[in-house]
Formats: sequence, C-alpha cells, structure tokens
Amino acid sequence: MELFSKKQTYTLKEFLNYLRSKESIELEKKAKILYRHKQYRRVAVFTIAILMECSVNALAAGNPFDSVGSRFWFYVKSFAKWACLICAGIDIIKSLNAGDSKNIGKVIFKYIVAYAAFSILPWFFKEIDTAFSSMK
Repeated sequence: MELFSKKQTYTLKEFLNYLRSKESIELEKKAKILYRHKQYRRVAVFTIAILMECSVNALAAGNPFDSVGSRFWFYVKSFAKWACLICAGIDIIKSLNAGDSKNIGKVIFKYIVAYAAFSILPWFFKEIDTAFSSMK
C-alpha cells in the first residue's frame, strides 16, 4: 500500500464547491433534527425572533452594537432572574427536607449575589467607558 497514492485531483474551485456541498448536507441534517424535536424547534423560533427584533432595533438606533447588546443582555438577565429564583427555591426545599434550616440564609444570599452580578456588570462597563472616554 502506497502512503501517498493519488485518488482524485481537484482544482481549488472544485474543492471549495465540494466542501460547501458537504457543509450544506450537514446543515440539512441539523435542520431535520431541529424540526423533529418540538422543544428544539421552539428554542430555534424564539432565538430567530429575538435576533430579528434585535436587528430591527439596531437599524433604528444610532449605535447598533449597544442597541443589540442591551436587548440581548435584557433577555439574558431575565433568564438569569428566573433561573436563580427556581434554583434558590429548589435548594431551599432541599435544605428544609434535610432539616438544615440554618442553611437557608446562605442559599438566599448565594443566589442574590449571583443575580446582582448580572445587574451590576453592565454598570461597571459603563463606568469604565466614562472613565476612559477622556483619553481619546
């Protein structure tokens, strides 16, 4: 068996077309998976709707990155709020079932700090921007 045996020769254009056709087949497979599963389909539709709304808002605003970023951060922060609330509730119930009522304060504080980080982070970035804006 020869190590570098010649199977087929492509021009660069033919090779790129071949790769693109493989990519389109892979994308089609992924789309079929999304279409088959109801939950994946819902997430895909929700994501596309958010991205479409963000792109419309970005075109209307002066700075498109800030507009899209703030809209996206709003959704991330909303998700984080409900995730923190649900996880905190589950941890509190687990603590109560274990008979460890002293741990409830620690659980509440942990999730308050986690959600506060989502709220404070954009403020820190804005403060950094204003602090260094005079250096331009």
